Amino acid sequence: MKKKNDAQLALEDALVQVEEGATMSSKRAAEEALTRIIERGRPFTSESVIAELGDRYAEIREPRLLGSTIRTAMLRGRIVPTGRWVKGLRVKRHSADVREWRPV
Repeated sequence: MKKKNDAQLALEDALVQVEEGATMSSKRAAEEALTRIIERGRPFTSESVIAELGDRYAEIREPRLLGSTIRTAMLRGRIVPTGRWVKGLRVKRHSADVREWRPV
């Protein structure tokens, strides 16, 4: 079995903090939005999930929750990365590239 490195352990610790800091309502909203995106069967990014959340996104106290929700979906075999990074649209993030995912 492969031993986890410091970066992997730090990521897991951060994800636990995210999960603990998010409300049940926020978790449910993020999971439902992601499920709707997955059911469409097309490649998507985290920005697609934000768009799906609409005004509800502003209610999420812990914005890193989307990353945690997407990672959980990947670990459960619901989605896989396409290997592509696409130009983001959010000015708040300086239009940084975002990973593209596809449903399995």
